[in-house]
Amino acid sequence: MNPTPVLLILGAGIGGRGVALAAIGSGHIVVVDRDPALASQLVQDVQAAGGTAESATIDLTDLPAVEAFRDDLLARLGRLDAVIHLVGGWRGSPTVDAEAISAWQALLPGVVTTVQVTSAAFLAPLAAAPQGRYVMVTSTAAAKPTKSNAAYASAKSAAAAWVKALGDAFRD
Repeated sequence: MNPTPVLLILGAGIGGRGVALAAIGSGHIVVVDRDPALASQLVQDVQAAGGTAESATIDLTDLPAVEAFRDDLLARLGRLDAVIHLVGGWRGSPTVDAEAISAWQALLPGVVTTVQVTSAAFLAPLAAAPQGRYVMVTSTAAAKPTKSNAAYASAKSAAAAWVKALGDAFRD
């Protein structure tokens, strides 16, 4: 088995970049993003700073695709120690209206479904890891819903509730 911890970072944007660069030296970093150029650039930056990394492009709303990626990752690297979820998006609206409903529907796949799919796909290997972790990085907007962030705050709250349930599943 590979003795080097494997850290899976979902999202290569500014948050994923910060996490990846801070994690250099903590393990092998695997960056997943829907934008292959963005993921590749982050891998190059990690490698230039002395870390080891690779990238992948996967539809994180597609459970069979994520499970196939998981199986390949485990076959090649032998372990998975952490999933750090930084996928989402932002959509607001002037108030709680039809536009807010449209924003919710647009946010649902990126904010909620990706958390559901990735946590379901990676629960078993993370639970088997000595200190397996699933982390969802979020904003403070969910803690203070307003008329203009109703969709975003609701989606983030739903994703956070799912992650709390995942924490309970780790107790098993």
